[in-house]
Amino acid sequence: MKQTISIVTVLNCSPQMSGGHRLQDSVMSPSSPYEFLKVWESLEDPNLMSHARLLRGLEPSDLTIVLGNKLDGNMLRTILTCLEQHFLTRREDGQLALQYLQALSKAERFSVVIMFLTDKEVIQNLFGRLESLGLEPSKELKNMLAAFLHPTVLQPIGGI
Repeated sequence: MKQTISIVTVLNCSPQMSGGHRLQDSVMSPSSPYEFLKVWESLEDPNLMSHARLLRGLEPSDLTIVLGNKLDGNMLRTILTCLEQHFLTRREDGQLALQYLQALSKAERFSVVIMFLTDKEVIQNLFGRLESLGLEPSKELKNMLAAFLHPTVLQPIGGI
């Protein structure tokens, strides 16, 4: 059973929490968008487990509110990698990852930031894992990401 704890508690506790609950089994629940962003930016977890706990404490529908206009390439890459590594092991978690992706695609600056994302492999891996779980992204999300993965080359008008 998962335990919801405050972010402040997570940042100040040892890996083994009181009551026998391990830190990695806990879900961080941000109390405000400011708190979410402050903690997200302070996390230094190479395997992104802390990022995954923080995301799990946030409803997918609240993601756009929390991100506001703060989404940048590094944050997008981290979110995508986190979803791939920590949300695509079971179908139920895959459905949650898909909900986060749908919400993320509606975030302010998403379409601009994704154009400049250089790591296409993370998106290809993410969609491959979703497919292996039998999950289908919305047509809108597929089209948006397909445009990113296979951009069209603009031809000069009039041969200029």
